[in-house]
Amino acid sequence: MRKFILLLILMGVNFGFATEFFSVSLNENEKLEGSMSNNFSNNESSHFIIIRNTQSSKYIVRSFLINNEKKVIQLEDAIFNEMPNILSQHKNENTLTFTNYSKRNKTLFIIDLDTKTGKKSFDKIENIENPDLIFTESNFSIAINLDPSGKSITVQKIESSALKTNKTIYVPEELIKEFKTIVKNTPDAINQNEFVKNGSINPFKAYCINENIFFTDNSNREFSNVFQLNSNSQNPITKYKFKTNFDKELKDINSYVVDNTFVVLGSGKEDFSVNAFNLDNQQFINKISFLNDLKENFNSNELDIFLKEAKKSILKSTITINKTLNNNLKVRIDKVNKNTYQYNYNWWFHTWFMQQQQIMMQHMMIHNQIRAGGFGPSDKFDAYFDFILSLKDDKYQSLEFVVNPTDFKIITSSNEETIFKNVDKEALLSPYEENNNFKEFSCAFTDTEYHLIYFNKKSKKVHIEVKNIN
Repeated sequence: MRKFILLLILMGVNFGFATEFFSVSLNENEKLEGSMSNNFSNNESSHFIIIRNTQSSKYIVRSFLINNEKKVIQLEDAIFNEMPNILSQHKNENTLTFTNYSKRNKTLFIIDLDTKTGKKSFDKIENIENPDLIFTESNFSIAINLDPSGKSITVQKIESSALKTNKTIYVPEELIKEFKTIVKNTPDAINQNEFVKNGSINPFKAYCINENIFFTDNSNREFSNVFQLNSNSQNPITKYKFKTNFDKELKDINSYVVDNTFVVLGSGKEDFSVNAFNLDNQQFINKISFLNDLKENFNSNELDIFLKEAKKSILKSTITINKTLNNNLKVRIDKVNKNTYQYNYNWWFHTWFMQQQQIMMQHMMIHNQIRAGGFGPSDKFDAYFDFILSLKDDKYQSLEFVVNPTDFKIITSSNEETIFKNVDKEALLSPYEENNNFKEFSCAFTDTEYHLIYFNKKSKKVHIEVKNIN
């Protein structure tokens, strides 16, 4: 059996496979548990299938790389004693690195896969709690552990199993109380390596920008706090406090960080406004009022619909900023249902199909339990189900406009293309969702393509496909 697996690995590494389609069968003692996909630059992607060996009860992560020549390369298996909990993936030249956390052993495994030889190497970090935040950049990952007391932050920068750094940064005593509030409320890590459509509605967020970590707190409507973490500085933690200057009748507030600019959105009953601040010198840059400044960019009907929808108590306002090909910034203001929406960036299409099946079944069981007088669902499954609902959330009137990154002033009548494309993923993936023959499905979206992996019940094989977005 092992020889058979090794033969498949060598075949995949040495010769590659068809440019558009690839399939592989599982062994009789292998049961497919799920899949995960991730995109890299140059139209490359990785695809993992999670397999349980029914004889040994061990779990296998079987990895495939689609390279920029559209060849599928199978890599050496990684074997674990418990269900894998893959936290991140990145690629350095010919090395694909992923991290896996074992809650049972409190161990972070770092696995390197050589995309030329197919061979793997690994290292591990023991006695470590499950990271609170994960940031994945193009060629490294950052895992952050936040001390519940708010007194310290531990940062693991991982480039490969052989190249990693660990730093513990202590929060100044005068900032501990405020920083503890952020830690207690579990900030959302914002991924800016894709088109950010809606972002987070959590008042507490975290960003990784040029290896600096920013924590934002806009739970107070009069002031917003930003904590900048720079482990290479003599003052590794700096706090900035910005007065928002919004109308007292504020319905909602949200914020976003892009490069050195902190942007705060204030949602009033009659108007919306956006305030921009410079993080380098903490100076106010510009204020944009929807009613006063956006009339030239949108017709009155669009603004009227937007403001009318915003008055609904069930909706929360979102703000995101995506960079354009002309080095400007495209601001996107939207709304989401606060009862169903969850921000999990890439998570939905990594495990979407698998979770959809599992959660729907769980939800049916929950309703049966409720009818029978049971105790109802766990928080974990509640969150999963709410997240699935958010993917099919109602569409609301959104507004997009382009600003100059220096003075944050509107560039009139500009509809510039963003670096990362806003792809209608649900529309592209619906044929796979609706096909009952497919299971354990996941997908990676690259610059111009989308790469899929799934199990076909009819062929009883795992298939990989490459399709053009347009």
